[in-house]
Amino acid sequence: MSDQDSSRSETFDGDLTGQPHPPPRPRAADPFPSTLAAARARIRARLGDVTPTGDDPRRDRAAEDADLVAAIARGEVDALERLYDRYGALVFSVSLRVLQDHHLAEDVVQEVFHRLWRQPTSFDPARGRFISWMMSVTRNRALDELRRRNRRFRSEERDEDPERE
Repeated sequence: MSDQDSSRSETFDGDLTGQPHPPPRPRAADPFPSTLAAARARIRARLGDVTPTGDDPRRDRAAEDADLVAAIARGEVDALERLYDRYGALVFSVSLRVLQDHHLAEDVVQEVFHRLWRQPTSFDPARGRFISWMMSVTRNRALDELRRRNRRFRSEERDEDPERE
């Protein structure tokens, strides 16, 4: 490779055919700037309550959740409402996935948050994050409900068919 070839390869600004790239096209203006900006503002406003600030969002969220559980222990209903707003849909979706029954999943959500209200000290921040604890309680409660439902069906089947025994 000659000196002339190496200098060309350093300044090459094209494709493999040796043709230069066309200049970049200017971006088209946003057709609905006010609508898009308003939508972004609404989304950011909604996320303001659930998007923590700081370097590690999980640590901020975990600390805030622990503070909310401590507030529940002091009897502050607003803290329970905030945790319900934050995790109610997640608790429902986990329950629904386990139970495959919309009404039973709603019952599990109610029982999980009722337990949190009555026994907030059952969550220990030293043992882990609140969301992990909440998902564990939710899963266990949903499995308990599933077992109860299965026992009830087996019991009803025995009552209907006494010859099976």
